[in-house]
Amino acid sequence: MAPSSDPPDLGLPPDAGPDDFFATPVAGQTRSGRPRGPFEPPRSGFRRVFSWAPAWLVILAFVVAVIAPAGYFIHLPYYSVGPGPSVDVLELIDARGGAKTYPSKGKLLLTTVSESINTVNVWDAVLAWVDPNVTLIPEQAVLQGQTSREVEIENQLEMDDSKYQAEVAAFQALGLNVTPVSGARVLSVVEGLPAFGKLRAQDLIVSIDGVKVKDPRAAVTLLQKHKIGSTVTIGFVRGRSRRTVKLKTASSPPVNGKRHAVVGVNLETAFRLPRNLDVDTENIVGPSGGMIIALSIYDAFTPQDLTAGHIIAGTGTILLLSNGQTVIGDIGGIEEKVRTASAHGADIFLAPFDQAAAARKVAPKSMKVIGVHTFAEALKVLKALPPLAKAS
Repeated sequence: MAPSSDPPDLGLPPDAGPDDFFATPVAGQTRSGRPRGPFEPPRSGFRRVFSWAPAWLVILAFVVAVIAPAGYFIHLPYYSVGPGPSVDVLELIDARGGAKTYPSKGKLLLTTVSESINTVNVWDAVLAWVDPNVTLIPEQAVLQGQTSREVEIENQLEMDDSKYQAEVAAFQALGLNVTPVSGARVLSVVEGLPAFGKLRAQDLIVSIDGVKVKDPRAAVTLLQKHKIGSTVTIGFVRGRSRRTVKLKTASSPPVNGKRHAVVGVNLETAFRLPRNLDVDTENIVGPSGGMIIALSIYDAFTPQDLTAGHIIAGTGTILLLSNGQTVIGDIGGIEEKVRTASAHGADIFLAPFDQAAAARKVAPKSMKVIGVHTFAEALKVLKALPPLAKAS
């Protein structure tokens, strides 16, 4: 069939002109059919994504996105403290010179707290606030006017002295010959004063200006005879060598309105110990391990198993009094130390007597907390423990 020669019907009126072949522009349409002005730009991807959210939520998301990273860089004047590791001191004792030691079935745990190295940032503080096992301590309470480096040095010196006092207490309790040594043992040296960098902890001062030193009190008396700013000659023993050093005295802080000459050393009584041993506490510092270290030394050098198979944890400083008694002193972080002891399975916890009540508040029912005043009391408690198999 031949095609028609008539023009196609385009639906235009009979009198339509050339211009009617072009459509008149119309307002833009959205996909939903809503009219849009001819100059309105299309919505961006950001607006399309958040078109469903209320304005406050968009603002909140923006604030969080900006502020959240900043929380890691903003530090607050607080340190965080929580339960630290517990270590069996019986495994840390290294007896030298052929001294015989005895094994134990149980453990004697040195409990610790874990303290942040630096002040906490905002998010660390938030986590500490919601974690019942973590406490925030003001920076000033930790540093007490010192730098963090000075506190670190002081804590290490306190651990060294604690181990020394523990050795003396344990060997005396074992009935071994522990005799005072003529001289004054350097406990620590104060940074910024004349002795700093010249004398060090564990040096034994034996003379001042050629006069023999009998004990720490005699050393202080001889030093205070000097005028502030004068030169003093100190003889001391370090290891096996005898040395001398000349120091210019400095002024002490005023006491009752008076000042006297000092060189910047803290002194204690020196003893000759009957056994040569090392207690490798590694990076654990501070004085609070004194009691448990002394108990461990005692247990290591006696055939009787002081633990009776129990896992025994404890904390407390140890101090030798001039009357021969050894007292147990209070410590910080008692709650955190009970928690770490519990996590390591301890069923007995020894605490300074005045802190035993606080320890019991956080101790599980499976743990017995016992408060002690002296090292002799702590020994008595452990010697009375029934073997674990028979313990109720």
